[in-house]
Amino acid sequence: MSVSTEIPVQDLMQKYDLSSRISLYNRLKALEIPRRSNSKGVTVDSQFLPLLDALHMRLANGDSMAKAAEHVKREYNWNPIDGDSEEDTDDLPEQEPAVNGALSRRQPDQSSLVIIDFLEELASRTIAPPVSPVVQMRELEEAAEKGWIFTTDHIQQLIGMRPRGDAFEWGAFLFKRTGRMGRQNGWIVVRV
Repeated sequence: MSVSTEIPVQDLMQKYDLSSRISLYNRLKALEIPRRSNSKGVTVDSQFLPLLDALHMRLANGDSMAKAAEHVKREYNWNPIDGDSEEDTDDLPEQEPAVNGALSRRQPDQSSLVIIDFLEELASRTIAPPVSPVVQMRELEEAAEKGWIFTTDHIQQLIGMRPRGDAFEWGAFLFKRTGRMGRQNGWIVVRV
């Protein structure tokens, strides 16, 4: 028989690489897992780790929160008893009415939490790692040798800035405007 321990939510956020408590609380709510406040802060019982791990894997594979939670509950035969939750919501923002059109701090509804979680996951996937200058130069050298034409957006991705004017010099390369590619200018790379 395994001993159940309380795991602080901060540890769970690190384990699942989440940047906000709301993302974790959204997962707990989807699986109907209670959280508790005690001397360690807000915690979750370790007996729920297999469910959270399975949910994390399904979300990483592209499932929606609802679909992933439903699958995990079915897979683990998880059916929590209503009213048995000691869920603590004291650390969520209180609902306050808006005054004179000002923004108010209020507890987000379920659809807002899903959108926030989705946007956080999307942002974490779309931030590109820094490109090595050597790799950058090799790509530009190859583009110059082969006479490839790039859009303004592609040049910005390669060098980190948008070319301007009819010709733009950057390091050992000259970018010459060659016409249009759809809605953007086309640029050819020339080694100086």
